[in-house]
Amino acid sequence: VNIIRGHEVNLLRSLMVKDYMTKDVEVLYTNTPLHEILRRAEKSAYPYFVVLNAEGELGGVLTLWDLRQTLELTQELSSLVVADELMTKEVVTLTPYDNFETAFNLFEGKNISFMPVVNPYDRKKVLGILRREDLLTAYNQRVLKYRLLQFPLRKASK
Repeated sequence: VNIIRGHEVNLLRSLMVKDYMTKDVEVLYTNTPLHEILRRAEKSAYPYFVVLNAEGELGGVLTLWDLRQTLELTQELSSLVVADELMTKEVVTLTPYDNFETAFNLFEGKNISFMPVVNPYDRKKVLGILRREDLLTAYNQRVLKYRLLQFPLRKASK
């Protein structure tokens, strides 16, 4: 058993990103104006967007954290500011074939809440996202299952 920071590494290595990533991704484009971004953010269930360029390739990510400083812009400027000016362009990504050990280390090292999952042969093509909470939930469920199988519940004797 190999344990790093309380997490069993063999288990992390056995869980693959492709099995837990979300393919339903909230997308914006680099030319999306601020007023549209704000409208979409208000309706979205997620606090982040993947931003694609005109070719449909990964351009960056945009989070509510990125938006909070721009909320003071006047209505006049909101039509001039676009996603490309607000998004994070240096994006940490995963591929479907990365394991949870890789994902866990990136989440911990970068202190981020989600990562785009990209095609391993074309790292600008977004296939989905992996959220930190999905990784932790899957890991915890697998640990619980392992423990239950290792120590099955016994019926009470009468």
